[in-house]
Amino acid sequence: MALPELDTPRTVGPFLVERQREQLTVTLQHQGSFTWYALAFFAFMASGVLILGLIATQSAAQWGVSSAADFFAPKKNHFGFLWMFSTVGMLVGFPLYLRHAYKAPITFVFNARNGTIFRNNELVTRFRRVEGVRVHERKDAAGRYLYALSLLHTDGHEQPIYEVYEERDALTLANEIATYVKRPVTFK
Repeated sequence: MALPELDTPRTVGPFLVERQREQLTVTLQHQGSFTWYALAFFAFMASGVLILGLIATQSAAQWGVSSAADFFAPKKNHFGFLWMFSTVGMLVGFPLYLRHAYKAPITFVFNARNGTIFRNNELVTRFRRVEGVRVHERKDAAGRYLYALSLLHTDGHEQPIYEVYEERDALTLANEIATYVKRPVTFK
């Protein structure tokens, strides 16, 4: 008896689909981005920190602050303390924002051996609880059609997978998942 051959990874819309002997892996690649709004906000914050630094230096000279410890003391130089606090806040907050914006990809793993479905290493459900794969058509705020892909559970719960604008991508991915879990696809 020959083992089934492995499919090469392929791209379906924003997803990378890998079908192996005992599992189907559907990965939504990098979805975050560093937008112009974030860049403008970062420039605003950096200019605010620069202005605070200039005011802190000027007020330190005006009030006769001579040591570095007094420069950042809240009672001796208010602007120096605010400058230090905002600089540290920006140095900590900006990398946290980048980490959030460029978050890890979303991965669904359909494991045929265990009959389980995982989303980012967290158990979502088991194959026996899946009633079908649903593609739901709706319009977004701009009036464009949006296709939501989700798993229908036997208890009525619906596990969303993703929303795409291309009907073909949604149906291709739905058929891939439905074929693997041996359930029907419903389109509304």
